[in-house]
Amino acid sequence: MRLAALELSEQVGYSAVSMADIAQRSGVAERTVFRTFGSKAGIFWHDPFLQRLVHHLDPATAPLDPLTAVSDAAAAAAREMTQQDRDLEARRRALILSEPDLMGVGTQSMGRNIGELAQRITPSDAGAEQQRRLSLFALFAAVALAFVRMDPAKPVEDWITGLREALSLAAFGPLTGTTNHPPQGE
Repeated sequence: MRLAALELSEQVGYSAVSMADIAQRSGVAERTVFRTFGSKAGIFWHDPFLQRLVHHLDPATAPLDPLTAVSDAAAAAAREMTQQDRDLEARRRALILSEPDLMGVGTQSMGRNIGELAQRITPSDAGAEQQRRLSLFALFAAVALAFVRMDPAKPVEDWITGLREALSLAAFGPLTGTTNHPPQGE
């Protein structure tokens, strides 16, 4: 279904494709597409990469250094992707970045994975402020990762470098443009 939606959107444009078109191309009932993804945008924002990343996080050690844990998990998830997975992921990301209608609904569709990410990086004894900060980092990290372009023709390590940079920006602030923790007191 994801491949059918992607191919149709690449051919005629995202807004011209209906759930019925996707179902027909996939050989399933329209109801199946709705039950699986909830919406047309949900098909594109269903993020198997983020699911893989969350799977690689160790809930026992991730709270000790969330940025390193998420960065290492992203690298592990990227390295385990097949070439076919990378090709599909690159096409999905390119379509999302080219379609304003899709960009606006992204975080809503990624909510479950963001919640799991926040849960895995938050210590069980975290206070309210630490929980808030780690939940925000999980949200910023998931969105930042979604916007890292991928070229499947290039080595996966190039993409991993971009993922790590995006995670640093999510942690330390896109408005400052820094990927390093700011000095204390700023």
